[in-house]
Amino acid sequence: MSIQSSGKLKFSEIENEFGGNSKRSLGEYRIKQTVGEMENLPLDENIPLRSTATGPGITPTPDNNTPIKFSDFHGKRLNMIVVYGASSSYTNVRAKSDYMNYSNSHPDPEVVVVGGFRERQEATGTRKVFIHVRQNTTIQSSSANKGKRTKCSLKTGDQWTTGTHLELNIAGTIIGAGGDGGRGGDDSGGQNEVNGNSGQSGTSAIGIEDEVQKITIQSTGSVIAGAGGGGGGGGSKNDEYRRAGSGGGGGSGIPAGNGGTEGNGNGGFNGGNGSATESGNGGGGDKKASNGGGVATGGGGGGGFDGEGGEAQTKSGSDNPNNSQATDGGDGTSGTNGQGGNGGNGDAEGGNQKEGVGGPGGTNGYAITRNSGLSAPNIVINGTLKGEIDDGGVS
Repeated sequence: MSIQSSGKLKFSEIENEFGGNSKRSLGEYRIKQTVGEMENLPLDENIPLRSTATGPGITPTPDNNTPIKFSDFHGKRLNMIVVYGASSSYTNVRAKSDYMNYSNSHPDPEVVVVGGFRERQEATGTRKVFIHVRQNTTIQSSSANKGKRTKCSLKTGDQWTTGTHLELNIAGTIIGAGGDGGRGGDDSGGQNEVNGNSGQSGTSAIGIEDEVQKITIQSTGSVIAGAGGGGGGGGSKNDEYRRAGSGGGGGSGIPAGNGGTEGNGNGGFNGGNGSATESGNGGGGDKKASNGGGVATGGGGGGGFDGEGGEAQTKSGSDNPNNSQATDGGDGTSGTNGQGGNGGNGDAEGGNQKEGVGGPGGTNGYAITRNSGLSAPNIVINGTLKGEIDDGGVS
């Protein structure tokens, strides 16, 4: 800590930490500042507030009624806030780099020094830094990160000065990318070609690369993992009939996952595309609807969280009295470590059978992931948190 935690304090010690004021008055350090959706901030926690608001553009008014004393400053730190909110959306944020690069020529995101008595300090080891995402602001991933679970929409950075007190305050949205659905299996070729392809994993929302003490998700805030894509359904063939597998549904996120395409051949369907809030459904299975029997395939698996698996179809015709053994695509799951649904399996009767296996669904990204060896932060949730929290790593 910059200011000693006990004992007699000199006024110069307070000035060295927070900056000087023109009156050299302890009372001038009573402030009440709002930055974005972080309201009524003191100079640091538990330093007395003014009775009226202060901050840029606010005409100061006298405040001689709020008691303040030297001991209120024991153990206190300069507070600085990295504010994402001048733009409505940001992609692949790197908070430490943004903090260091802030200047008149790079004003977004803004860095606000609480109290305004000094400029941003590059050395943060004795300071407190907040990363604040404003309401109606979204931090998202990029398409290039799809399929990579440890890629994160917001990374804290890993080179903050040793001793930095780091917090996140989320009033907007941080969301990962949805994984694409897997392609359906072909209706001909070798066994590998009739199998459905895997769905992609979703990417993660927050990646912690240095010690973070606290994460606050305000009532308007959301931290959402990207959902995994559904696996592609298996294709199938026999001596006479064949059917391609359907594609898996795309996972929800920003950008959302694309639905997987049907396999080469006859009868498959594309999976549904995901959106920011909903995963796409897997494509349905198909059948050969002619007397003499058909070859049914499994439907593509649904995207993670809430996508529905495509339904397999039953065979028809007097030569095939039994129901098909083709399976439905699995639904996406929304548990702690949910994922896209698995693709359904194809089924064939008769000679020279090839029955494709559905591809596995992609794993959802993390809501919050951290590098191994870092402490778990205190998390205060007043808004929405969707996805797993773990030390799964950041890349």
